Amino acid sequence: MLTVRDGAKFDWENISLPDCLHGNAMDSHYTLKVFNVLVEKLEEMGVLNFYENVLAPANTVFTEPEYEGLRVSPDKLKSVGKELKDTAMDIHDSLYSYSQITKLTNLSSTRDLRAVFYTDEEGFALYPPDCTDKGEPSVSKPTLDILLSQIKQELHSRG
Repeated sequence: MLTVRDGAKFDWENISLPDCLHGNAMDSHYTLKVFNVLVEKLEEMGVLNFYENVLAPANTVFTEPEYEGLRVSPDKLKSVGKELKDTAMDIHDSLYSYSQITKLTNLSSTRDLRAVFYTDEEGFALYPPDCTDKGEPSVSKPTLDILLSQIKQELHSRG
């Protein structure tokens, strides 16, 4: 309520009826003012129709689980977790089929990943699309996504 400075310390049980009415009236008045300003802005931007027909109805879809929670089967959750872990391990293990990746390669190591991707002697000798602030070839997720995209394009162009 706008008439209350600190809601945590306010004595809500003993608020007088006139004070409660006045506070609620102020809340309603200013809420309507903000609503009108927002509707005007949405109209100016040309998205009011989208808001009214898509976003506003979608809010109810998101509020129900927020207040009610979601039913989750612990057994199914454990099963999906195991399946994901097994898949990740299979992918990880399959990487060792490349001669550039040895059993001593630590795929969690930035240094080892740089050697695998960017060096001529032991790696794939790819050109680094990005560098770190220190000038080292980057192995960040966005950089690896760029490399993957370039590799896919190259494979596609080769047929």
